[in-house]
Amino acid sequence: EQNVFVPKNISVPFIETFNTIPDWSIINPDQNYTRDLANTPEGGTNTAMKMEFFNYEDHLGELDLLITPAFDLTDAPAALLKFDVAYARFQSSDDGLKVVLLSDCGLDISSGIVVYDKAGATLATTSSTTSDFVPANDQWRKEAVDLSAYIGQANLQLAFVGFNDWGNNLY
Repeated sequence: EQNVFVPKNISVPFIETFNTIPDWSIINPDQNYTRDLANTPEGGTNTAMKMEFFNYEDHLGELDLLITPAFDLTDAPAALLKFDVAYARFQSSDDGLKVVLLSDCGLDISSGIVVYDKAGATLATTSSTTSDFVPANDQWRKEAVDLSAYIGQANLQLAFVGFNDWGNNLY
């Protein structure tokens, strides 16, 4: 018996505001903490996807994936990924975030193309803390990744891969 994964398709350009948990694939191999919707800043009405590394004590190096539906850049005039990120290290932890471009609906991130890769101090948007990190309005950074090299291709997906180093929350 062979399991086959067929992702949903989405038209470009697309925007995800994370007002609700999107209808994207969440892969959580250890079935422990995973991505969830969180209010930010504390008490505010802004929402974001949160990777709760602060309470993640079981498995150093665990990966959690949030994968977009499949999209087509065959006729796209431009291709740019923009997202906001917020992260504070727990002391000197090196939690990380990668964005991996997947093709032909494959979910094997090791065969994808890493288009964004930051961890630890490079990923941090504010100073280290020993507290459970919840970002304030001024602790976010806008990221932009040029995907124009992939114009002309179809059946693409983006995997947002969180890497646990027993650190702090990633938004």
